[in-house]
Amino acid sequence: MSTLKELITSGSYGTDKDTSHSYIETYDSLFSEYKDKKINLLEIGNHHGGSLSLWNDYFSDANIIGIELDERSGLRQFDDIENVTIYENTDAISFDTIRKIEDLGIKFDIIIDDGSHLPNHQVFSCKFWSQLLKDDGVFVIEDVQDIQFCEPIMNSLPVVFNDIKTIDLRSNKDRYDDIMIVAKKSGGDN
Repeated sequence: MSTLKELITSGSYGTDKDTSHSYIETYDSLFSEYKDKKINLLEIGNHHGGSLSLWNDYFSDANIIGIELDERSGLRQFDDIENVTIYENTDAISFDTIRKIEDLGIKFDIIIDDGSHLPNHQVFSCKFWSQLLKDDGVFVIEDVQDIQFCEPIMNSLPVVFNDIKTIDLRSNKDRYDDIMIVAKKSGGDN
């Protein structure tokens, strides 16, 4: 059974989650319980798709949806992968996009916002994208631009989130934005 750290070390995924940033160990801890379960994962901000490839290799039975604003991101490598759907040239900070994803009729076990990294966009994600998370699901905001933004971003999450924390990894690689917010939604019937 490969960990995310083992996968990323042995492969060339082209994601910054363990190069520029220090997120892989946190993700290993957060996602291990989902590894062999049937899950739905949404990632906002896919750049060239490195993390989508990583998630696809790691999770044994995942339905993966990516939303990417840049129409030139080169995400065509996923066109023939049945369990990965990309919404390219799509603004995640749009109610039309949220409705489009809601219309799919699925809830997500994991939602990751690695989009614009603007605090107001991260607040939008917390308020609106988090509503598409299943009970007991995990919601992650990556690359918080300043530690002082964490509290207002976390306060924008609905009250159904019972375990919300800031993970400050700035000292690992001396990056100002190596900060994550991780929230777990309170359990209940899915």
